[in-house]
Amino acid sequence: MGRYLISAFNMHKGGSLRILENLLKNLPSRHVFFVLVPSDQEFHCPPNARLIRINYKRFGPLSFIARLLFEHVVVATLHFIHRCDTLLMMGNFANVFIRRQFVYFHNDLYICSNSGITLSLSQRVERVVFRLLSHRRNVVYITQSHREFFSRKTHVVVKMPFESALAAKSNSWLDSADQCEVIYPAFFYPNKNHRILLSIAHYLRITHTRIWVTLPNETYKKWVGGFADCFPNLGVLAYSDVASAYDRMHALVFPSLVESFGFPLMEAMSRALPIVVADREYAHSLLGPMAYYFDPADPDSLVLAFEKLREDKSKLVDYSREIRSNFCTSWHEYADLLIGACER
Repeated sequence: MGRYLISAFNMHKGGSLRILENLLKNLPSRHVFFVLVPSDQEFHCPPNARLIRINYKRFGPLSFIARLLFEHVVVATLHFIHRCDTLLMMGNFANVFIRRQFVYFHNDLYICSNSGITLSLSQRVERVVFRLLSHRRNVVYITQSHREFFSRKTHVVVKMPFESALAAKSNSWLDSADQCEVIYPAFFYPNKNHRILLSIAHYLRITHTRIWVTLPNETYKKWVGGFADCFPNLGVLAYSDVASAYDRMHALVFPSLVESFGFPLMEAMSRALPIVVADREYAHSLLGPMAYYFDPADPDSLVLAFEKLREDKSKLVDYSREIRSNFCTSWHEYADLLIGACER
């Protein structure tokens, strides 16, 4: 039986929070775990895991410095106090003091040099810190698209689980001229590339197509301008509401410039929905040839992808081969694989 310290206090929203929630529920019973988690979230975990709540965001403008303090000094101190023999850093960055550790990588901004995104000063600093501290550590990453950057033998890929629970209902693309409904469920981050959608608003009107977004109301009002008819807003979705949101959709559009995984791709796959997606490596690693790819910097390319989609408008997509190749079967298996990778 080992004693593990898992530092995951900065996994507080989006896909990273979803990963953390499901990992905690499925931690294997063969070890003891001490887990640093964000203080503003509720988690469920087995009896062999103890949660330690951290809130570095309360430091406001100094939160980045506070995060560094927690990730290095506090983590190392807790590692010593609880007599842990293995450290799993879930937030991309390695600890400078602990020798036996594994870094869970889930932010492609730190390795992509041609993403097309203008990084903030703090993101530039984070990229430098990542390359200095984490690149040569034992790294656990999510998809095969990361293998080229992480070339050491000690680096290992742990596939994400395929969540088939969403597959309760599927819609085929409409055969008539009725409204066609497409969804883009994403936060308003620079890498999510919402701006290209506004560039095709007139095309959407002509073709009776709407792209549903999932943005906070204030953010949505500033972004949508005079195109609210083309881009209705569902608001920020809780995971429990995701399935019902997909019930009325006929396709997914996903123009994101950079992703480590992309949960909406899996969600659409579970519904056999066609996917219009940025021509980037993260998408090819999950979807292979089973998607409508476009240049995420070119609105005309996006329009052409939609035109190809409309030619196949009655067809649902069989992703069974891609699912078998690129996913594990459950969160239980995923947790076992992740901790197993750290046992090597």
